Amino acid sequence: MDITSALVSIIIYVVGSILLGASIFYLLTVWNVKEPEYQNEYYPYVSVMAYAWQSGNVIERKINNFLGQNYPKDRFEVIIYDNDSNDETRDICLRYEGLGLIRYFRSPIPYDRKAPVLDQAIGEVAHGEIIALTDPDGVCERDWLMKIVQPFRDPTVGAVSGLTHCGNYYRNIFTRLRAIEDEWWYNISVLGRSGKVRISSFQPICGANYAL
Repeated sequence: MDITSALVSIIIYVVGSILLGASIFYLLTVWNVKEPEYQNEYYPYVSVMAYAWQSGNVIERKINNFLGQNYPKDRFEVIIYDNDSNDETRDICLRYEGLGLIRYFRSPIPYDRKAPVLDQAIGEVAHGEIIALTDPDGVCERDWLMKIVQPFRDPTVGAVSGLTHCGNYYRNIFTRLRAIEDEWWYNISVLGRSGKVRISSFQPICGANYAL
């Protein structure tokens, strides 16, 4: 066996071992977990927040998605925190803020990541005892807020994550691979694109309070 064949065999073995290990880990951590039964009787005040940067093509849909949640209207606020967008994001958000439907926070300076903007928005405009976070291009089911808040009745729960599904999985091989990643990985981690954290549980990290 020449060196090239040996290297190929080693690579195949390593990749196969990783995939097998990941599959076993998934089975042990996800399939064996029983979903708790919750009654929809817990209504803490929630700050529902979405990050925006050059999000003019999706931000209005996201705002209406938040406003259409099946949750008591006086028990949550909608906040869009903007990383100094220069497209139509600002005009759209100001229009909804003028109607009293959302709160709009715009960073005075642009950052290369969302965490500092989130930190400022929480400190300056958020009032919820629980912070709910999603990306601007995500669409939440109408009962998302109601369902994802219920585990917080348990005081030992500090963070909750919802499932993320790839909406355009059918388009090509890459979107199909992304859909597989969503179904596997996002079942075992807490992500900011669809998650909640108790505001009292935030701890400063590198000068900013990172939600997730």
